[in-house]
Amino acid sequence: MSDQVAQNVYYADGNFMLRATRGSDQDMFTMAQRSSGEGQELPLLNMSDDAGELEEFLQVLYEPERMIPTERYSEDFARAMLVPLRLADKYDSPLIIERIVGQIRIDYPETFEAYFLRDQELGLHGRSAPSPVPYIALVRAGALEHQLHRSLALMLYDASCLGPLGHAPGLDSTTYDGAIVGRYALFSRFASIVKIELNCQGDEQREVCDHQDIWIDLISDALLKPCLFVFLTNQACQIQWTHASFGRHLCASCAYSIVEHLKSLRATLFAKLPDFFL
Repeated sequence: MSDQVAQNVYYADGNFMLRATRGSDQDMFTMAQRSSGEGQELPLLNMSDDAGELEEFLQVLYEPERMIPTERYSEDFARAMLVPLRLADKYDSPLIIERIVGQIRIDYPETFEAYFLRDQELGLHGRSAPSPVPYIALVRAGALEHQLHRSLALMLYDASCLGPLGHAPGLDSTTYDGAIVGRYALFSRFASIVKIELNCQGDEQREVCDHQDIWIDLISDALLKPCLFVFLTNQACQIQWTHASFGRHLCASCAYSIVEHLKSLRATLFAKLPDFFL
């Protein structure tokens, strides 16, 4: 058995050494730092971690600006940070955790306003939202379920929008089943509060107003859409600009009331995502 030096995390002026094995290899990899002083005995720590994973973590620890991806809405970020975050949690490295948490909150926002802006930004660049699967794994790797409970709830909601389990590669069946249960709870809540009393002024304004069954149409159509929040946003925009939906014309008063209700409803449901999915 021989020692090999991990050059990416080797520092000639260091004052301690780490030693670990890489995977199933028998060779030992000396990492982190080694003194340039001749004949100097340095502290040597034998690590239980895999050498490759430890090297990833140390690179992020020493050069976070270079090693932590900053591209927004990128699954590559979630995959690249999986090992460093797990070891940052193990070795209590709050600065690394803080930087990774900040990026997660950008990609999976905690407020509806930020979520809405995210989808607008993605749409302007012709991109879709990142897959939630590697982000869910990342949150769990760092034991961040409590700290990022709102972001995690949104990830699970997005997972429920992917369709059958086969459309979400990498997601375990238990997590997927939980996401689907949360989705049913969300839609049940939506169906129970979508309707409001309208102060229809169609007759007074000599307008035709056909609002009677619009709530039934909204509920039945929403059940067929992958994303409830996109559906509510699109319906609010359509009614606001055309005073019509599902072939039904609405008077100005009903159109305004429904638009405001849909906007309020989507924000209310978004805020309650942890109740449904966690």
